[in-house]
Amino acid sequence: MTTTNTREIKFRAWDKKRNIMCELTTNIFSGVKTLMFNDAIKELQEDHIILMQYTGLKDKNRKEIYEGDLLLTDDMHHDYEDGVAINALPDGKIYPVESRDGAFFAGDELLYEVATTWEIIGNIYENSDLLV
Repeated sequence: MTTTNTREIKFRAWDKKRNIMCELTTNIFSGVKTLMFNDAIKELQEDHIILMQYTGLKDKNRKEIYEGDLLLTDDMHHDYEDGVAINALPDGKIYPVESRDGAFFAGDELLYEVATTWEIIGNIYENSDLLV
């Protein structure tokens, strides 16, 4: 018997009319229903609902990462004295999670390489003020 790694397929949605995030709980991914669901996604996205896919990854706090989440990097700024680091201060940058070229990215980083060391601090719809 062969085992394969599978990623849970799920979505959440931003409702532009009510300005709220909605969790989607229905899972209809099987056979011909997938095609009908894809058509429904297109209709929703053209209206007032924006769907965001779960990446299958979790941040450093074990929180599920979705497209549109804002991740704070784990970068640190060091003060030096005589060439020795004497102080470490947070100097994180914030990147939105997006799908490009068949993969999930945060900035220029492949998400799977940084997910467990970075932290979700919001999303692009509810926390757009965090983006510079």
